[in-house]
Amino acid sequence: MNKQKFRRGMIVKNTPNNNEWYLYRKKEFEFIIEYTYAEKYYGNNFKSYSLIVLDENRKPINSIAWFQEEELILVESNIEKGLDILDDYYQRRNK
Repeated sequence: MNKQKFRRGMIVKNTPNNNEWYLYRKKEFEFIIEYTYAEKYYGNNFKSYSLIVLDENRKPINSIAWFQEEELILVESNIEKGLDILDDYYQRRNK
């Protein structure tokens, strides 16, 4: 049994780190959980996440990895809503 905190489709935000050079870690953004490292590459690392970056209208921009569990805060646990946004992102990306 895995012990991941966040599930695919949940909306989270990062905890900004002003000492970080990387934009998505320096400022606050919202993301959708895409998958954990273990879900993509197997193994037992369920605490590193690939995320879909959302704009201010909650439209998907791009994907980013690897954020650690302790860097993320739950915003919304409505997985259906998040999965709909993920589907939209994948459809637009694959055109």
